[in-house]
Amino acid sequence: MPENSFQNLKEKYADFSSPIMQVFINERQLDAKHKSIKPVSSIKVQLTAGYEAGMALFSIYNVYDYEKGCFKFSEFQEVQIGAPIAAFLGYGDKLEPVFRGYIASLRFKVEKEGGQVLEVAAMDVKGLMMSNNNSFQMKGKKYSECIKSLFTSDSYKDILKEAYYIDDTPEEALKADGKDMKTIDLVEESDYEFIVKAAKKFAYDFYSDGSMLYFRKPKSNNDVFMEIGIGTGAVYMELEFSMNGLVNEVEVRSSNPADGKLFVKKATITGNYNTTGSPASKLLSKSRKTYIDPTIDSTNMADLRAQAVVEQIQYRFGNFSMQCIGIPELRPGRFIDVEGLMEGKKVACYIDSVTHVFDSKRGYVTELKGRMKEFPR
Repeated sequence: MPENSFQNLKEKYADFSSPIMQVFINERQLDAKHKSIKPVSSIKVQLTAGYEAGMALFSIYNVYDYEKGCFKFSEFQEVQIGAPIAAFLGYGDKLEPVFRGYIASLRFKVEKEGGQVLEVAAMDVKGLMMSNNNSFQMKGKKYSECIKSLFTSDSYKDILKEAYYIDDTPEEALKADGKDMKTIDLVEESDYEFIVKAAKKFAYDFYSDGSMLYFRKPKSNNDVFMEIGIGTGAVYMELEFSMNGLVNEVEVRSSNPADGKLFVKKATITGNYNTTGSPASKLLSKSRKTYIDPTIDSTNMADLRAQAVVEQIQYRFGNFSMQCIGIPELRPGRFIDVEGLMEGKKVACYIDSVTHVFDSKRGYVTELKGRMKEFPR
């Protein structure tokens, strides 16, 4: 059963009336004491389940004093580059966090038509992780231990607030036969590059959903958040299915340069489009993709890589995009069931990206993009 229903959310948010947003900088609500500047009236939050950093963009208006010939800095002193920021969206007095990060850039503009604006761009903690660049031997014996040491370091604690989740990495199960575990080094790379390298090595997710930072097994939370369709939250949706790029079997290969030992692992792609007797199954029955990865040094690692490739290919089958009533609980890395493609059936969709838009023209809307590996069931 889904964690939520559209009806429950509709009741929680009083029929989605009176949308509201709040922005906090250094844990103080923006606009609480401002008198002459125009309060923040719009915000755009972009989040992804990929490796990219999340962003929040908003503007503050009426920020220039023509009589004094300068910007009204005394009215927005807390809006400083590097300041921690948090954004909340919702309805009435019900607010949910949608972004946590820091102010990355400020743009001051005075336009010919008389408009004056301060444009603020914020990034989640990944943006800060991209800046650090070091070389040293990590203390942890496992990548998950090393990544936890980075997440809890002084560099990020003011932004993360200990809001992170880390899955154990399976080094013991994947190590090469007869070899001791190697030390883990950070070599002329940023913290971000080190974590992305580990995520690719173990086929893990590394992303922020706006309130939590995750380093986890791929799509490990497969609970369905809610069912959604036209009339039950969605106002626009587009679903596309294609067999381009699909194959029946994946083979991963590597070899040990010291003794020439081969590591080979095969995996078959499953999905209801590839069931016995289906047109797609007949076309794909003899198809195969072979991947050669010199970093693989054990049979177990080859198996892990093969399963990761299979999952990537499976989720190429379907893509969806959707615009919904603003729902702050919709986050990347979650599953939803989309209704309406076939009568009485629904299709499981993995959310890759979420964009929350709050402005005076559209009110509050949420835009989703994601992938599917099967037809409606």
